[in-house]
Amino acid sequence: MTIDGSGKIDISIPRKDVAFFADMVWILGPDAVIEEPPEAREWITRRLEAMHRQYAELTPESR
Repeated sequence: MTIDGSGKIDISIPRKDVAFFADMVWILGPDAVIEEPPEAREWITRRLEAMHRQYAELTPESR
């Protein structure tokens, strides 16, 4: 971690644990970036799409 609070984690993870680690990054919010593996980025994208669908259904326009 740097003095400004930023930092970088560079680790290798087993493919079977991609969702677990992507979920950990999800908790860090929009400032966190997964560079690779592509499976982790795809997992985050699918989760965002699912949340968008869920919350889009709750908008006043959809009632």
